This record gives sequence, C-alpha cells and structure tokens, in this order.
Amino acid sequence: MTANRFETDLIHRVWEFLEKCFDGFSVKVYRPVKRRATGRIKDGTLRMQTGKLQEKCLTQKSILHFRSSGLEYGCVEAGLSSDLNDTKAINEGRFKLPRTMKDIFNKLVLESPSAIGEIKVGGFLMTGLQLTAYILDSPAGKVCRITKAGPC
Repeated sequence: MTANRFETDLIHRVWEFLEKCFDGFSVKVYRPVKRRATGRIKDGTLRMQTGKLQEKCLTQKSILHFRSSGLEYGCVEAGLSSDLNDTKAINEGRFKLPRTMKDIFNKLVLESPSAIGEIKVGGFLMTGLQLTAYILDSPAGKVCRITKAGPC
C-alpha cells in the first residue's frame, strides 16, 4: 500500500469481506461515531457533546464494532503497515485491542452476570494484508484470557 492511503481505505478495499460475512445474521457491523470532548476533564468525568456526563474513557474507539440487540460483541483495529514489529501494530495488537475487548466484555457481564463463563468477545487485528483473530473469555469467571489465531 502506498503512503497516501488511510486505514479506512484498507478496510474498504481489502477487508470488505469482514463486514459482509455478517450480512445474513443479527450481528451488525458499524463504525463508531467519534465524539469530541467539550470543556475540561474534571474529577474523572468528561462532558461530551451529547451533554451527558461520562466516565473518563481510557480506551479509544475501534475502527469497526459488532453489535446485536443493542450490545457490542467485538471490534476491529487496523493499521497500514504489514510489519508485525511496527510500533503501531504492537500498540494496537497488544494494548488497544485487548483493552477494548475487555471493556466490551465488562459491559456484557453487567448485562448478564450469571453468564460470565459463557461470554466470548471477538476481535480482529488487521496489519497491512495480515489478519489476526482474537477471542476474549473468562471460563472460570475470575480471570480473562485471550486466544489468538493468526500471524501477529
């Protein structure tokens, strides 16, 4: 890919099948709307443009999210470089994506605490032309584990 390409171009041109493979299911793929903060961060809260007070978010929005019945079940991160040792690939694959998956997992546990052992959150990391799939779960209900399949 050339230097003037963006991550969204990569998703639209190369990884488009990832969005389309959920077409026949109740799971919908969407791109989160980025919100800008207005005002200052004060006492661990942040006033968003919607006017509601939100807790300070420690993770950023991913490029794609998977949603069904109003709940998120997975996310996608992407980078242009195919170099697995690239700083951005390391940050997104080892920090940002797992943290976002853990946030999604925690929201699902709040919705159904008794099903903590059966909840699984999916994630994909696209680095250039390489795809890595991740699954986050908590089989014993105490500690989360991440299983990955792919080159990263």
